[in-house]
Amino acid sequence: MKTSPSFLLPLILGGSLAAQVQWTQVNPTRIPPPRSDYAFTPMLGGKALLFGGLNPTQGLENDTWLFDGTTWKPVKTQTSPPRLEAASMAYDILRKRAVLFSGWDGGKYAKETWEFDGKNWIKMNPAVQPPPRDWAAMAYDIHTRRVILFGGHDWHRSVSQKGPYGDTWAWDGKNWTQLKPKTVPAPRQAHKMVVDPRSGIIYMLGGKQEMWMWIVNDWKQLKPKHIPATTWSPLVGFDELRNRIVFYGGVSGGKVLDETWEWNGNDWVKRLTKGGPNVAYAALFYVPALKKLVVFGGGAGGKKISPTNQSMGYGPLFPAAYTTYGAGCAGSGGVPALSGTPPWIGEGFQVDLYNLPSTGAAVLFTGFSKTRTRVGGIPLPFDLSPLGAKGCKVLADPFLGQVLTIGQGTAQARIPVPASPAILGFSLFNQAFVADAKANTLGVTTTNGGEGKIGSK
Repeated sequence: MKTSPSFLLPLILGGSLAAQVQWTQVNPTRIPPPRSDYAFTPMLGGKALLFGGLNPTQGLENDTWLFDGTTWKPVKTQTSPPRLEAASMAYDILRKRAVLFSGWDGGKYAKETWEFDGKNWIKMNPAVQPPPRDWAAMAYDIHTRRVILFGGHDWHRSVSQKGPYGDTWAWDGKNWTQLKPKTVPAPRQAHKMVVDPRSGIIYMLGGKQEMWMWIVNDWKQLKPKHIPATTWSPLVGFDELRNRIVFYGGVSGGKVLDETWEWNGNDWVKRLTKGGPNVAYAALFYVPALKKLVVFGGGAGGKKISPTNQSMGYGPLFPAAYTTYGAGCAGSGGVPALSGTPPWIGEGFQVDLYNLPSTGAAVLFTGFSKTRTRVGGIPLPFDLSPLGAKGCKVLADPFLGQVLTIGQGTAQARIPVPASPAILGFSLFNQAFVADAKANTLGVTTTNGGEGKIGSK
């Protein structure tokens, strides 16, 4: 596949960019009672699972709640783990089961492993499992198809001055195995793990002012120029819209550090120094419907004994998006189609064409409307059937054209977008015309339309 050179859109340049992210209140139609230190894991499709935690009036809980992508729903299960706080949980995306381990039941550490199959909790009976603990971190490793656990806390060890755990374990669905990686992070507790869904790499943050990644059955420390301060129980989540890790707060000196940081793949950038949710002992997860990371509950002011049930979301003021509309018309390679990535100012976006003839050329048009052409003011969609292209329509303003070379039935274009705040929220519209002599008497087919809403990270 070959790509023709991109062109620079003739849009207004200039202006400086202030912080384009914020925390805002989120109001699901139903929410669990207030709590902190609950077990939590994101699932597939924007769903999430919450279990137990510390309730300010009821004490420890053992209720189960599912987030369905828009709101919370209680799950009535036949069996359940005991009332717990600070248990660890992760989701096995291949077996479609959540795995819960240990936690504090109010008098002792639970030496138990449970799985949730979507409807009920199942107590597992492994021959081997880690010593019981709380405040450990767990995440699913797609590369080895196992849940990875690291560290955690046992106050008995604290009394004996052994400190937190620094061991690494793996759960395969039947049994736990203690791993012996070549590189071992220092022991820690109240830290977090987060998975980059693009690579499957597990990142570990919090507990210490360090950043680690789990890859190929070993730990590797990253040493960026900047890094968030040492805190306990920070909020850590992966923003799937902007493809970056977000780190908020955590407890330092008995208070929440009201700072929001982002990992851009090379370094940590401090985005906000105020306006955060002011909670810890909670979880941060991405909600596709909102295009935001959301935190539920937690200990207000960093106090575990002061739980809340507020929900706050974090994301860009102007989220970018790319959606398609309409349909193409049949050609020799099928019905040609396009798709695109979100257009961010200062970065641009990519448009992919497929179902094209095996070779040849296509013209990708970019315009500023899907209802009327910029030149001539022709109403859209415009039917090309009378011109010999039956079923083909002009769906986007063909203001700027970019010639693409087709290879193996596909083509690709990269379209830069200027770093100008003046264009935030505006939309660009795409459609491709494909040379296809076999398709019709006009020798041209068209793709569906695409709309890219310009946003800022």
